[in-house]
Amino acid sequence: MKKSALSAIVVLFLVLVAAQSATAQEKYTLKNTYPPGQYEMLMNMEMDMTIDMSGTNIPMQQKQTQYVAIDAAEKNADGTQKVVMEFTRVVMDQKMSMGNLKYDSADPDADESPLKALGAMVGLKITTVLDEDGNPAKIEGADEFFDKLLNDPNYPKPVAEMLKKQMMDESLTKTLDIAREMMPKEPVAVGETWKTEGTSELPMLGQVKTNSENTLKDVKTENGRKIAVVSTKSVFHSDELNEMEAVPGVKVTWTKINVTADTTLLLDIESGLALSNTSDTEMAMETSISAAGRTMEQKISGKGKTTVTVTRQ
Repeated sequence: MKKSALSAIVVLFLVLVAAQSATAQEKYTLKNTYPPGQYEMLMNMEMDMTIDMSGTNIPMQQKQTQYVAIDAAEKNADGTQKVVMEFTRVVMDQKMSMGNLKYDSADPDADESPLKALGAMVGLKITTVLDEDGNPAKIEGADEFFDKLLNDPNYPKPVAEMLKKQMMDESLTKTLDIAREMMPKEPVAVGETWKTEGTSELPMLGQVKTNSENTLKDVKTENGRKIAVVSTKSVFHSDELNEMEAVPGVKVTWTKINVTADTTLLLDIESGLALSNTSDTEMAMETSISAAGRTMEQKISGKGKTTVTVTRQ
């Protein structure tokens, strides 16, 4: 009897170990999609930086919130899908040594703020056509919006020209596409790591390379949904000098771009919806600004935090 009882305990122990091992090896297919429906995206950005302009240090703190309405259509027969994003509100709070500035596009007195140019984003509606694999295949709406802005007599034309030049299709789709680029090509288990890399054309910075290391940290259950927790460490850098004309007569040359980011993504595994994306960044950048025959060196260093949340309406 004792021997039988001991054998039963050993068998039970082995079964439990096998069950735990099977659970630990479970793999998940992670993909980022927009299930048909309407959503609100809230993007909160905080930045604490120091700008060194020819030896003069200028501290600056900046908080910005962008509200974006998203309408994801049903997929077509060929698997393509239209996702419409519309910027509905912009809020900015900027603190510098020379004073504080505030802006809220929903404020009736917003046009009196020195930051009123930020309001140009309100009303911008971008339609992205996703192919059958969920990749952005076509962008619509941006050119029409900026052309309208260029013809607005109440809006500074140089600023409108700068925005149209900088807000190219690729930089606009990054807002929609950032979580998709973090996804692994194959199913992964908790604790598994994979690498991703890419090249982006970003406003003000030009061509920037990205190298990321991603890890599936956890899979948890919330309200009956399995949520993947993906941790990412990224390095953004440029190996080439990036030149741009910020405004007519002012040329900016980026001589150093080095940004690191630690990101945590929460992804609904079944639907593919990215529920939230939080990034802590550190930056060190250097520029050379030329205007009216003079050149001034500028160094920018600081830390930032960006949180993007998506809520279904």
